[in-house]
Amino acid sequence: MLGIDGGTAQGLLSEDGAIEIGPQSGSIEPFLITEEGLVTWADVASEQSLREGYLPIPSVTWEHGDLTMQITAFATGQRAQSQLLAQYTLENKSDRARAVTLALTIRPLQWQRTLPTEPQ
Repeated sequence: MLGIDGGTAQGLLSEDGAIEIGPQSGSIEPFLITEEGLVTWADVASEQSLREGYLPIPSVTWEHGDLTMQITAFATGQRAQSQLLAQYTLENKSDRARAVTLALTIRPLQWQRTLPTEPQ
């Protein structure tokens, strides 16, 4: 769960690195575009962690060949004006220059379906 205690902005960071930006809202999903093609959560080895091992600042690290991307999400601000922030850090561990594009997609909002109730 992302957010400050009692804050207006709340979200989630999934184990694959997608960030849900609030209840009944969409999510932000990262992709990498490399010389070899599209890299998604399904193509990487991922690892989850908390800052310093215990702070409520979650990260997901992607490993794909000589590329590493860390996705970190957290909240800031005062309760009435809180906001969610995300940081994407991409590292090239090879000895050659790489052309890599970070693409962030917005997935549609998550609808909450209400079922009709029977009259009592």
